[in-house]
Amino acid sequence: RYAEERRLRLHVAHLDHGLRSESAADADFVAGLARRLGLPATIEVRDVSAASAALRRGTEQAARVVRYRFLAEVAERLGAPVVAVGHTADDVAETVLMHLIRGSGPTGLGAMPVAAPLPEATGGPARLRLVRPLVRCWRSDVRAFVAAEGFAWREDASNLDLRFQRNRVRLQWLPLLEAENPRLREALVRLARAAADDEEWLDEMVAREWSRVEARADGRGQH
Repeated sequence: RYAEERRLRLHVAHLDHGLRSESAADADFVAGLARRLGLPATIEVRDVSAASAALRRGTEQAARVVRYRFLAEVAERLGAPVVAVGHTADDVAETVLMHLIRGSGPTGLGAMPVAAPLPEATGGPARLRLVRPLVRCWRSDVRAFVAAEGFAWREDASNLDLRFQRNRVRLQWLPLLEAENPRLREALVRLARAAADDEEWLDEMVAREWSRVEARADGRGQH
């Protein structure tokens, strides 16, 4: 509906990571949903396990690299300037807590910006953008909307695997901390927005002062 209002052309991109027995059925579900919505779709399979070994990274990190490379490739092939992903406010809260546990400055606490350069884009960060249109919505709101529209969805079984830190944060740590502050997720999202605003302001101030330094240097014939 938003695309119709804004005259946007949509293309669905789904990557089967090949890590779960049901992942092929997930891909089929996405293909069927795209057909129901009348949208073109690109659905591919990539060997994340092989990428993990080649990159010398954990499965989660390797999957992220492979996934964003895939999205960048599809966008570049189509000439699409923007890739939209489905992160929600819950993802922001989880990411802030994960970064706090690891130890982080303002950049990390900013978590997931609404818009940013697309990682792994070969055409350069200025051309391809990553946007998160649902980042101000809670996961429960998204599910309620989808259900109200008569659509089904699929649950990724790996989201219950406690070997992954994000799942421990989501399923164990956040519920435990919410016993102390039932509105903790909202507080973490506010922290992320404040940190992102501060980081943006600092970047603007540095850029402004650097321009003045360069102008003075050029005025003296220096480079």
